[in-house]
Amino acid sequence: MHFDQRRTGRADGLAGARALSRAGALTLAGVLTLTACTAHHHAAAQPSASAPVSSVDTAAIELAAVAKLALGAAYTGSYLADSSDTPPHTNAIKVFRTRLRTRLDITENGGRVLIQVDPTGTYTCNLPTTGLASCLTLAGANEDVASNLDPGGQRLFTTTLTVLAAGSGLKVAAAAPRPAVNGIAIARCFALIAAPAGAAPGTYCFTATGILARAQFRSNVLQLTALGGTPVDSDFTFPVAPLPLSSAVASSGPASSAPASGGPASPAAPPSAASSS
Repeated sequence: MHFDQRRTGRADGLAGARALSRAGALTLAGVLTLTACTAHHHAAAQPSASAPVSSVDTAAIELAAVAKLALGAAYTGSYLADSSDTPPHTNAIKVFRTRLRTRLDITENGGRVLIQVDPTGTYTCNLPTTGLASCLTLAGANEDVASNLDPGGQRLFTTTLTVLAAGSGLKVAAAAPRPAVNGIAIARCFALIAAPAGAAPGTYCFTATGILARAQFRSNVLQLTALGGTPVDSDFTFPVAPLPLSSAVASSGPASSAPASGGPASPAAPPSAASSS
């Protein structure tokens, strides 16, 4: 992905809004196909045709149980996202997660991209190596991000967990565990064969406390390489106040085809009162 480093702290109309929000999408989509439509994804491991149905049911129940723990997990994790696409590439992703807030800090050659989900909405920021930082509100509280603006990568730590924890419509088989490494506990792995929208088939590995240790898809893998403690409020501070999506849409003129439900009324950063517990 390439940022336009000449961009200022304000999005340049709807095109700027899309470019900024796609920063995270292109970074993660090119490195790790996490949460796109599940129809064209395949699990990294599947049970044999002779596997008893009861074993699949048991695995689905166990995956739902650990996903419920994951929803409440609070930690700081350093991940590597590797893609075997052409050309192969790797990105470093630092994840700050609490029960209420999730932030992805993605490092690449052109700078950093932030994606944040918290009780006030969904946001993305561009921090180029040179030039000014810019942030954009993608959706307000309890609003869906428009599909043409959705970075997507944040879902693995948010909505995907919700789908898995619900346990409905899951077809799952046990997979080989991920060994303990670098102070990270052993993780149980599950091959998700089929699931409702919001959870892509693949192999998901969680520690006993619900920390995502590995996620593997068709040609991409996300690996936890280092684990830290509970994030603090300052970990969720924006470099600049996020612009409301409506301001970017308005500046693009009345012909814009942007969704009407673009963003919240206020561009202010989430208040510090939003608990990280």
